[in-house]
Amino acid sequence: MTFTDNDDDDVEQNENYHAGIRQPSHVAAASEESSSSSSPAAISDVHPKLNNDGDTQQHAGFSPLVAFCFTINYILGTGFLTIPWAFVQSGLVLSVILLVLSALISDMSKDYLLETMARTEAMLDQEMHFMPPKYSHHLEVPSICLDDMDDECFNDEEVEDNDDETDEHAEKRAVRHRPTTRQPPLDVDGLMKQGEGSRQFASSMNNTSPLEIETLETTKYLIKNRKFEVNTLCRVFLGQKGVVAFTVFICLYMIGILWAYTSVFASAMADALPLLSKNDDLDYVLYAILFGAVVVPLSCLELDEQVTVQVIMTGCRFLMLFLMIGTSHLCADDAEQRRQGENKNDDAPMFRVQGLFRTLPILVVANMYHPAIPGLSDPVANKQVLGTVFRTTSIFTSLAYSVIGVVMGASFGKGVEESSNLNWKGFGSGNEDEDRSWLLELAAFYIILFPALDVLSAFPLNAITLGNNMFGAWYGDRVHEVEHTNRRAKICFRLLASVPPVIGALFVRELGEITDYVGTTGFIIGFSIPALLFHQSKMLAKRTNYDPTTYYTSYASRGPLASIVFWFGLIMVVVVLSSLIFF
Repeated sequence: MTFTDNDDDDVEQNENYHAGIRQPSHVAAASEESSSSSSPAAISDVHPKLNNDGDTQQHAGFSPLVAFCFTINYILGTGFLTIPWAFVQSGLVLSVILLVLSALISDMSKDYLLETMARTEAMLDQEMHFMPPKYSHHLEVPSICLDDMDDECFNDEEVEDNDDETDEHAEKRAVRHRPTTRQPPLDVDGLMKQGEGSRQFASSMNNTSPLEIETLETTKYLIKNRKFEVNTLCRVFLGQKGVVAFTVFICLYMIGILWAYTSVFASAMADALPLLSKNDDLDYVLYAILFGAVVVPLSCLELDEQVTVQVIMTGCRFLMLFLMIGTSHLCADDAEQRRQGENKNDDAPMFRVQGLFRTLPILVVANMYHPAIPGLSDPVANKQVLGTVFRTTSIFTSLAYSVIGVVMGASFGKGVEESSNLNWKGFGSGNEDEDRSWLLELAAFYIILFPALDVLSAFPLNAITLGNNMFGAWYGDRVHEVEHTNRRAKICFRLLASVPPVIGALFVRELGEITDYVGTTGFIIGFSIPALLFHQSKMLAKRTNYDPTTYYTSYASRGPLASIVFWFGLIMVVVVLSSLIFF
């Protein structure tokens, strides 16, 4: 499959657009009702309101910094502990190159979801109907007669007689169509007829500030206050089969992750802080129950209700990174002294193509957070900064991964553990300086215990993502109605997402190869589906006379690049499955 921008693509439009979305019954009557929405007041609902200082008012929500912290917590799960081992497998230099490529593809996939969400906001009304495209991509601002006695005001005949001048001025004054989520899109023709020669309309337009006029002229499709989970986007652009496929994939992927998080916490705590020294299995069960008692209630909260916890955990992650990077060389030397020079670590290679099959899946998963993008975007106050926030986070995590992989790979060589924090076991215990030994042991204790702390913040974020998608799959095109009127229903799905993995981990501690195979679905939901949604939504926008570009349109918006991301996700599934079966 190759994605192109040709309207004659093999992507056909369903007569009802797609199954699961009700075809609008109000299309024929929309033009008759346009007069009620075609008033000066309607303009202020479509665009951001201005305060007395001339600044655009934003809805209360996350600042970019808080959004950065949430995204960091989602991306930097316990998986980053395997980065040094992955770097050693393929060589330090080759691994950095692979990391940059995987981060670039991840960034493109992020743009595809943001663009699809923005188009969906513009193309669907509040009741999940497709809104009729009643006017073209660009709208002309009408001339306003400020005085009834002004004989120089243009009338319709004068405009028609001077087509060249009209086209020239219209091009300068063109604005992009941006329907509101609270009402059907503005009927501009009706607005022009209603306002032509009207003192009241002229006065209202005359009082519009220059900044508001500029906003009218430059706005593009933006993500607004509605949240479209990925399964809702699948319902709109891929149909009911797409919803079923995505829901199955994300359930398998997320349940495996949540199950593993519970096991990681209980195992790490039972090893570091045993409650019953003679019964490790009972310690594991007790800590698993304690873990569930903390993370399940957090999973039932909205993101804006757990800002403090998530920001604190971001600080804990940064401390972990600094301690690992700062003490890795000392830890490696300490390990050599304790072994008295035996079994000396081999140096890490620079290039090792044979290990590519082991390295690439780890690096790709380390950059994958796309199923959570709708949930992470919704609480952000200024939706214009979403692309910048996510891209900044990707750049930061890529730099952090590179430093961790190179520094620890060079320090420990081929002796690095698959979970790199385990290299700190026993670190500092043999140091002759008691004060220094105490500090080093404390640092080692924190590094070893960190996975348990890490999953306390990562579990709720993943459970919320899974619960929201299950909630959307169940309620379909009524999701926004139920979401704002029945929080109990949403909490039920959050419980359905968070409780079973904890219960499962009580009985099965080691998932082994099961999670490895199930994890391959992450490549499909993280890369292939966003690229497919981007392509389908763009083609539908063209066919229905909507602007195919959005505020988030970027270098990734070209058809061939979307094809690359789509096939990359599928190829990664084949690569990982092949490595699991044959290697």
